[in-house]
Amino acid sequence: MSRMQPVKYKVVDQEEARRLLTEARSGRGGRRSKYQPVLDATQKLEAGKALHLTLSRTEVQGLRQAIRKRFGTDYRVASSAMKGTEGQFHVIVGPNDRG
Repeated sequence: MSRMQPVKYKVVDQEEARRLLTEARSGRGGRRSKYQPVLDATQKLEAGKALHLTLSRTEVQGLRQAIRKRFGTDYRVASSAMKGTEGQFHVIVGPNDRG
């Protein structure tokens, strides 16, 4: 009967952990989220800047979930229906200043 080996681990900062997970997931040849370019741009936002997009209601929800999954509560997604369009929304992605 073999002895169990102890679990090996190391402590890394959150940015390194995200990078490791992204690399591991992309290496599997799995699906890439259609929101990935937005997530990448969000991560690179300079102080005082935000992203503006035009999305459908379903896409707004998908983006909210992707932002929450990737960044937790560090960023927020705000949306407002566009006048004169059916089901289109102005969407702003930026830092969560509400603490």
